[in-house]
Amino acid sequence: MKILTKDMTQYFKTALASQTMREIDFKGGRFWEIPFESLEKGKISKETAGEFLKHINKSRRLDHTTKNREEDKTSEKALFCLKTIRISYTETVQDNSKAGELTGVFFLPAMLDSKGLLAAPDSNSFPWIPRTFLEPMTEPQISIGKVSDLDRFLGEWISQRKQIESWNDYYSYAKRLYEAVFRTPFNRALLNTDSQMIGFEGYCYLFADDIVNASFHIMDLYKSLHETIPDSKLYEQFLNQEIEPAQPLIPLDDTNSMMRHVGQMNGEYPLSDSQREALNQFEVMKEGEILAVSGPPGTGKTTLIQSIVANMYVRHALNEDRAPIIIATSTNNQESPYT
Repeated sequence: MKILTKDMTQYFKTALASQTMREIDFKGGRFWEIPFESLEKGKISKETAGEFLKHINKSRRLDHTTKNREEDKTSEKALFCLKTIRISYTETVQDNSKAGELTGVFFLPAMLDSKGLLAAPDSNSFPWIPRTFLEPMTEPQISIGKVSDLDRFLGEWISQRKQIESWNDYYSYAKRLYEAVFRTPFNRALLNTDSQMIGFEGYCYLFADDIVNASFHIMDLYKSLHETIPDSKLYEQFLNQEIEPAQPLIPLDDTNSMMRHVGQMNGEYPLSDSQREALNQFEVMKEGEILAVSGPPGTGKTTLIQSIVANMYVRHALNEDRAPIIIATSTNNQESPYT
């Protein structure tokens, strides 16, 4: 797989993980104050680590589901809130309407053992900033940076992220991410934005990392594409940044195209000329090629896809082949009418 393809796959994987990260409610559970000096050293107090692990193990024992009947562990996933909003000033007037009592805006997953030692988590976990605090925003909210700055950093630091081995490397990476998006030194207690001055707490906070990631199968797919799957013509074409030359349309009266059309989902109405043109192009596509069909609602895109599916199934049946595997997906989370 080409270097660009591998890097883009890693970027997709990283971006997906960032999108799944949410805000943490300080009122919803137990947390501990941790001095920043402890994170710099990669070790918190043994007493705090003991309390943390005891809390996690107790919560696990109280969960009576079969999945969580595990023995007590001496190392657990931890979550540090590195930047917490204390007070927000808008035009020199104190404004806590959005900040609440404590609002975390920068989080760091980690592994914590019974001795208080910190370690970088697995490759699927890394520092994140809740999307709700990054511009552009759908609703007025505390703004601490821009999505474009976060995306730029994630893209530029792909190779460095893979080289992280020690806690010091990992913590340094987190501080660089913060400074790239917040555009201010990590150790500074105040953040100046276009409309407000934000003050941060002098401590970081430790939580149990109990975030459920429902997109782990997609993450595994990206990981597999990045590490083990051989070159894929379709995937590389999907990531191709070059403009493809326009191809001439197959004439509607082409006899071979007519003979290739052997199946139809619904025979009540015939396909329009534009639908038949798209179907003809699909039938002569080679491995790795992509066909884009665009049109406003009600112009027959779904009917076209139904016709393509029916055509593929009938052809496989006529050839006595196994039924084709067809994947249908939607960007608006609505179920496709033909699946």
